[in-house]
Amino acid sequence: MKIELQLNDQELWGVAEFFKRIGYEDIRRFSKDDEEAQSAFSAIEKIRSELAKRGVDPR
Repeated sequence: MKIELQLNDQELWGVAEFFKRIGYEDIRRFSKDDEEAQSAFSAIEKIRSELAKRGVDPR
């Protein structure tokens, strides 16, 4: 599935910072099982990667 979003700079950097800080254990805590947590974590990693490719890579 392809998702397109329009975010302003503040929103974009805010979500990038959030994705930088969230880890597998955080995701697992709110998931019904390991499989769901892994799927969510994988999706977040894909988003992080795409943001970094576009220069949105908070350190």
